[in-house]
Amino acid sequence: INAEYMGKDPRVLSRVRSITLDIIRQERNGETAPQRLLLKSLTQMMTEVSKRDVYEPCLEEAFLADSTDYYRKEAAVYFADSTAPDYIHKVFKRLEEERDRVERCLDESTKPKIVGVIMAEMVVHYKMALIEKENTGCLSMLRDWRVDDLRLLYECLRLTDDIEPMVVVLREHLLEDGVRFVTDPEGNAQPLALVEGLLHRWDKYTDLLGRAFAPQGAPDKAVEAAVHRAFGAIVNKNPRLPEFLSLFVDSKLRKGRAQIADAEFDAIFDRVLAVFRFLKEKDVFEKYYKNHLAKRLLGQKSSSEEAERAFITKLRTEYGYQLTSKLEGMFQDMRLSQDKMESYREHLANVDRRPPVEIIVQVLTFSSYVRAAVRSRRSAFPMLNW
Repeated sequence: INAEYMGKDPRVLSRVRSITLDIIRQERNGETAPQRLLLKSLTQMMTEVSKRDVYEPCLEEAFLADSTDYYRKEAAVYFADSTAPDYIHKVFKRLEEERDRVERCLDESTKPKIVGVIMAEMVVHYKMALIEKENTGCLSMLRDWRVDDLRLLYECLRLTDDIEPMVVVLREHLLEDGVRFVTDPEGNAQPLALVEGLLHRWDKYTDLLGRAFAPQGAPDKAVEAAVHRAFGAIVNKNPRLPEFLSLFVDSKLRKGRAQIADAEFDAIFDRVLAVFRFLKEKDVFEKYYKNHLAKRLLGQKSSSEEAERAFITKLRTEYGYQLTSKLEGMFQDMRLSQDKMESYREHLANVDRRPPVEIIVQVLTFSSYVRAAVRSRRSAFPMLNW
């Protein structure tokens, strides 16, 4: 067969087309195709005669039609008998095989067309079915937290430029699970465990974004927005969370607890701030935090002044001086009080008459200290009558 003769005789074209499609079918079925080496020669001859008038109408159209029928049937059978991840692996395997086949045997212009056939028959048609597939679909992956399978499903759906159905399922699942957790009555009875559980969820969500939804190294914007929206709703579902979050920080900074190395505080504070960012009632957190801080400072219960200041610095960096001005003023008061007491002790060292008891005086800005903290201080150091 030569190119010129092929172009003149329709019977030859028909025979070449039949041989080519038979070889391709055999390859797809995993069978040995003895004549596979003929493929490139046959297609080259067609393109030499005329790509537009011979290759495309006489071979490519038939190839795409035959492929559409083949993959429609295969998808129906394989989807019914396999799990969602196994089905997606099959899709990617077929895409790789067809791209390789075009490079080996067909004209390069056929590649996007055969990819389109597989996407239409194996992915677009089964998109919602993959998400909803019982026991192995998107919801099942989330319940069992199968991150690799979620990544696989996301990569598959991303090829269709429509991941919204998966995003909706993800957001609704996270919201349902998180709201159930923060509204559990037992959570209010164990506030530290509730906050720890919430921080654990945020760590999981962050890990999920990085491992399953970051095709270019950065999280997919649509997925990230859905996760943040869900987490924000979870955080604000329990009205006592601002109080509990402050109590959690207090538990880390207060003496008498399991001591924490200064190097570990930074990671703890970053996790707390990740939750704090989503709080709508930041002023409520500030109120409770000021109360807890006052009690630590007045009762000398703070485990690390450096850590105390580091947390306030992080708050100021994120939200400005207006949020932290009173907190920083409390440290200034304590520093002033220490300086005054040092001066007083130096004075006592130079006089003959001394008071019968040791006196500790703290000069405080009234508006910076909540009444609960002042009451606590009075109870610890009863006022003397002179």
